[in-house]
Amino acid sequence: MQKGTEMKKILILMLAIGVVACLVGVGSFAAFNDVETSIGNTFTSGDINLKLTGGVQNGDSVTATWKSPDNWAPGEEVSATLMMTNIGTVDAKHVRMDWAGLTHGSPNLMDEIIITTFAEVCNGTIYPSSGNEATDVAHACGNHDDILTLAEFVSTSWITVDDWTGDGITLEAGDHNDYGYEITFTFDANASNSYQGTSCSFGMVLTATQSTDMGGAIPLH
Repeated sequence: MQKGTEMKKILILMLAIGVVACLVGVGSFAAFNDVETSIGNTFTSGDINLKLTGGVQNGDSVTATWKSPDNWAPGEEVSATLMMTNIGTVDAKHVRMDWAGLTHGSPNLMDEIIITTFAEVCNGTIYPSSGNEATDVAHACGNHDDILTLAEFVSTSWITVDDWTGDGITLEAGDHNDYGYEITFTFDANASNSYQGTSCSFGMVLTATQSTDMGGAIPLH
């Protein structure tokens, strides 16, 4: 009889434990929850998209903005303006000028081509107010005298600090056609006969950048 009573107690205890465990399980699933989702989290970068206008051409690149006439003679000059625009969505703080495709014969005709005018065109206005900073550029490169030869000019990289407005931006986004260079190249009137029949060429590589790092380039103005 005592054994039967103990077995009954054990069964009742096991049943009670099972009920409690079941209630605990039910309770764990009964907590209130509300789940929402944040969707459409997208990052899209803007861009700087430089376009050039030189002579009668415009686009990603232009050819022969400055080109001498046939039989170019000492004392004659070639003048043209190369304009830039940023059709992208991000302002370009600087424009860096580098060089590619430099070719010349012997003697080097670049030594006898003088840059007699160098000016920056900003929103239709010529800077500096004098209309010419060729002498200032000459002082920053080559033998640092008052004469700026093509050979000296292409021997280094240049960078535009700003567009003379003081806002720290050279090319605003939005296709304003707002910055460029006006350059006059003059064949030195005193060039010797040894320069007859010679030629030279250069490619001007322009990089519009958001970076403030000048990378060793010489600042203009």
